Amino acid sequence: MQLLHSGIEANGYCAVAAFAYLWLNETQTIFETETHMAYQSNITSIAPQSLSEQLSAYITDFRAALARRKVYRNTLNELRTLGPRELDDLGLNRSMLKRIAYQAAYKA
Repeated sequence: MQLLHSGIEANGYCAVAAFAYLWLNETQTIFETETHMAYQSNITSIAPQSLSEQLSAYITDFRAALARRKVYRNTLNELRTLGPRELDDLGLNRSMLKRIAYQAAYKA
């Protein structure tokens, strides 16, 4: 009988893969429960801000959006480097990679 993975390096990788698989399943469960919740939003009027405050808020929002996009792009690139065997170990397939990267960047 031959083991699927053998050797110290492979066993270390399997432990990491198992941890990642459990984390991804937990993230997927959280994501699924969030999609079924009802949200209520209250719109309140805010006193007009000065031009410098508006510009500062715009720049801050823009930087945050760039940072989220960078996390998405880096996560997707790292997932795309995995081979079919590693994806199987994690219980993933190629069609799931974009969704997982999106969840890592925007739902965290």
